[in-house]
Amino acid sequence: GLETLLAVAVVVTFKNLMHKTYTKLALLLFKVMGLAYVALFLAIICLRYQYPPLTAIQIQRSVEAALTGTPIPIQRHFSSLDTMSPDVIHAVIIGEDPNFLWHHGVDRRTLRAKMVLALRTNTRFVGASTITQQLSKNLFLPSYRSYLRKAIELTIVPIVEWVLPKKRILELYLNVVEWGDGVYGIEAAGRHYYGVAAAEITRDQAARLVAILPNPRLRHPSEQDETSALILERMAAIGW
Repeated sequence: GLETLLAVAVVVTFKNLMHKTYTKLALLLFKVMGLAYVALFLAIICLRYQYPPLTAIQIQRSVEAALTGTPIPIQRHFSSLDTMSPDVIHAVIIGEDPNFLWHHGVDRRTLRAKMVLALRTNTRFVGASTITQQLSKNLFLPSYRSYLRKAIELTIVPIVEWVLPKKRILELYLNVVEWGDGVYGIEAAGRHYYGVAAAEITRDQAARLVAILPNPRLRHPSEQDETSALILERMAAIGW
């Protein structure tokens, strides 16, 4: 009987210790996450007025290049939305996020359609990321696909939409998005592929550049006849 009581006492004591440990760990995690999101909020406020000195995707690519022993020079030149070719702005909205001006960070209609398609065809759910989601990922998260990364991304998106005007979101996206190995932003992309500034990019060039965005490290604008033609067709359909 005494041995049984001692065993029960040990089990109860152990459970109490574990409960206290888990509680402390949970509180610590909550505090760390709180501080992280405060820092994130302040960083996004700064982005209203400044361009980011570095982004998560640039850090990731630099680490990957260092690990493979093939460093890639970064090409990056910031430019304001007002100095960019209107065709670039129109093409990126049509090609990447047609409902950008109306949604609040997540395009629920497109998201539902993609989910239904994935279920019906028994394929992996991909796509449906808005410009705001892509900007959030490029700025703060690695590109590796995972449900955890996507969940964190979706917690950042409302903050970005709340703090930044649509015009600034689009401007930042066009300045930080990856357009090839070491090529970041439309200004660098125009110079890299066509030898022109963002203001001088033609309608056809804009459509071809946007066509490579789903996989800019494997695609080249010169090979995007079909996709660029579709983008141009959709631009023309709404008067752009």
